[in-house]
Amino acid sequence: MEMKYMAWKVRKIVSYLAIGTMLLAALFAMVGNVRADTEPNDSFAQAEQLTLSGGTVTVTGTLETNNDDYYKFSANAGEYITVTLSFNAANDFDLSLYDPSQSEIDYAWTSGVPEVCEAEAETTGTYYVGVFQWSGSGSYTLTVTLGAPPAGDGNNDFANATEITATAGGPIISQVHNLSSSDEVDYFKVKLNAGYGPGGVRADKLHVVVNTSQSVTLVGTIYDPFEYDVYFNYTQSASVSIQMHTVAYYTDYYYIELWNYYGSSFFEYTIKVWIETYQPWTNDSNNAPIHAANLNFVNNVATVSQTIDNETDPHDFFNLPLTVNPGAGTIDAVDINVVPPTGCDLYVAIYNDTDVLLDYNHAVGPLPVTLHFAATENLTYKLRLLASNGGSLVNPYTMTVTKQLEINDNDFENATLVTEGTYTENVNADGDTTDFYKVNLNPGEGVYARVTHNVPTGDLDLYGFNSTEYCVDFSWYNDQPEMTGNTVQQEFITIAANVSGFYYIVVDAYEGDIDYTLTITKFTWTNDNNNEFATAVSVSNN
Repeated sequence: MEMKYMAWKVRKIVSYLAIGTMLLAALFAMVGNVRADTEPNDSFAQAEQLTLSGGTVTVTGTLETNNDDYYKFSANAGEYITVTLSFNAANDFDLSLYDPSQSEIDYAWTSGVPEVCEAEAETTGTYYVGVFQWSGSGSYTLTVTLGAPPAGDGNNDFANATEITATAGGPIISQVHNLSSSDEVDYFKVKLNAGYGPGGVRADKLHVVVNTSQSVTLVGTIYDPFEYDVYFNYTQSASVSIQMHTVAYYTDYYYIELWNYYGSSFFEYTIKVWIETYQPWTNDSNNAPIHAANLNFVNNVATVSQTIDNETDPHDFFNLPLTVNPGAGTIDAVDINVVPPTGCDLYVAIYNDTDVLLDYNHAVGPLPVTLHFAATENLTYKLRLLASNGGSLVNPYTMTVTKQLEINDNDFENATLVTEGTYTENVNADGDTTDFYKVNLNPGEGVYARVTHNVPTGDLDLYGFNSTEYCVDFSWYNDQPEMTGNTVQQEFITIAANVSGFYYIVVDAYEGDIDYTLTITKFTWTNDNNNEFATAVSVSNN
């Protein structure tokens, strides 16, 4: 038996439940290619060869205390492997499937019967099966089948979501579906209604409960009609269900995503959906991107105070118009500071005009959420606040958005032209993270670049690039006193020119808000013309 016997035991995440039901192994011996195992087969090296007849083989074996059984079989690329382990339910046996490199590609370590592993063979070769004893002892039946991958159910994205028809105050709708390693996600949609008016007329509150008998990692998310997530939950245990809910703020379809996180083998789940009429209901009108509120900037500062609550008012949207001015070399940037109600888990996020998430941050109130964002194009961005948990319809949040101009030195194209000398600037790991500089060099010239700062907890990285924007030197740990013992926080690099052109120095903030000093010193060097493969000097051992 291999030493790793205990390792796989630790990974088991649910306790077993003896249900006293006997599965008759003899039923499996009535069909297919059936044989008994041959000992010893307690390791990969001793794995017993299985020969499939008609795409299947069944073998019977016995597990005692601290005993493993290994098998191997041949599979072609593209074949779908299904391994089923049946045994007396009073025992708890487990199953793993391995690829030709003996890396695990699926496992079934539950307390249920049977245990099933599935995977599509990525390469042609020898695949392995491990049968393990968690508790109890006795006989088992193992069946290996090769075939075509099972067809998916087709509801693998928003566009093809399966509709669940439910009505407010109506019965619970219960459906059974499945996921597998070849069908890892299911989408559903439910039509919800929201009334508008002072204080709200009514709103549908969607409830979702998902159960499975398998101990798999199943992730659930509810999305609004604009495909923004409004609720998230997950389970890793057969005894714990996923429970989610949201209140409609817009009349349209809301979506439910269920994701087989680890790509586990085939398992069934039950999804239950029902709708209740939620009253009273409030709506501050900016709960959708198309209803985003405009920010009122006075002297480049906009202040907002609104309520937000995960139950009835989960998120607020604001328009954030920002510009890039290539001629002036400047860009608009904003500093966002939001103080949420106590206990409110609040996210602040920036999206572009196609709803692509660009940046975000979050905190739990009353701690503030801060975010620095710089424009990359002329655009009206979307600023979103999401109460993922908690919130209050009585105590509002306070948001301050401060707009300023920044030097657009965040890439090679907009690098600041410098010469020999000293330059003082700022970078911030949570905002303007990077400064680009360029220096014009001829062959035989070079520069030493040294950056220093006096922020003990700050961490800067320094990079050098040649005229083709290829990194030729870097320094990224000398300014960490806890690692180096240095009292001066500094990084330094050397760049030598082989051809005429611009060479680049990049200062990057890894951690902290840092005022730094960059010192550039020129030098000359002799080019021996063997600095690349094409000009390598030929040598011999004569």
